[in-house]
Amino acid sequence: DTKTYENTNRTAEVFNFELNDNLGLIPVNGKNSDTVFTLEPFDEVYVRFSPGYQEQQVVKVNGEITFAGDYVLAEKNSRLSDIIAKAGGITPDAYVKGASLKRQLTEDEMRRLETLLQLSANKQSRDSVALSLENIKDYSVGIDLEKALANPGSAHDVVLRDGDELYIPQFQSTVKISGAVTYPNSVTYTNGMSVKSCLSQAGGYNDIARKYPIVIYMNGKVATTKKCFIFFKRYPKVEPGCEIVVPTKTQRDRKTSLAEVLSIASSTTSMAAMVTSIINTMK
Repeated sequence: DTKTYENTNRTAEVFNFELNDNLGLIPVNGKNSDTVFTLEPFDEVYVRFSPGYQEQQVVKVNGEITFAGDYVLAEKNSRLSDIIAKAGGITPDAYVKGASLKRQLTEDEMRRLETLLQLSANKQSRDSVALSLENIKDYSVGIDLEKALANPGSAHDVVLRDGDELYIPQFQSTVKISGAVTYPNSVTYTNGMSVKSCLSQAGGYNDIARKYPIVIYMNGKVATTKKCFIFFKRYPKVEPGCEIVVPTKTQRDRKTSLAEVLSIASSTTSMAAMVTSIINTMK
């Protein structure tokens, strides 16, 4: 109150009013409130959203789907199987195991990702990391659409959110090999082929290779090579359309910067989606 001279703990006085359908104040005690209550200097008026009101949430479905396009999420817990049903189902040419889901970064996720990138990069590469961060708007969510459709409502049947983009590709019969190999290229996928056989078709490791390949699958998941005992390694499974990335060696006095490792992989997979998995391989 600008007219008071008393020192009290009260900092404001709050008045609550209800609105009618015409956005007018509902009368109080039989009187018209807008003639009784008068606004004064420094008053602040807030009109709250209705508790039941929500903006429409939209997802995109593209690729080998009967009716591609944008779809409104009718319920808060709409899942992959729900949106596939709305879109008329998949086509006969769909490669369900390769389906990928892109998700928009929220402000909170952007802050956490920025902290992660800064902690993972050395001083020399922080500028390039900051530049890369500006280009990160979304990330890949690792999904298994095949299991989601087979078991609707299960943990595999991911709950969707506003801005999600689901893409269902055709079958791809190649495997890409990139990074620290003699001749980066793509090779024809054959049933049962291994990471080692793929690397041999790319000329093997080069002199700066860190011999722990990373496999990036079409659905956004990433798998790393594990060390078993002293001389043995457990390599990830090779699937159609995946990419095998060989990182460079680390040095004792420093680790290869995250920006350098990320630059090895092709743009087929969102950079943000690979951050956590790649950091684990560099430990």
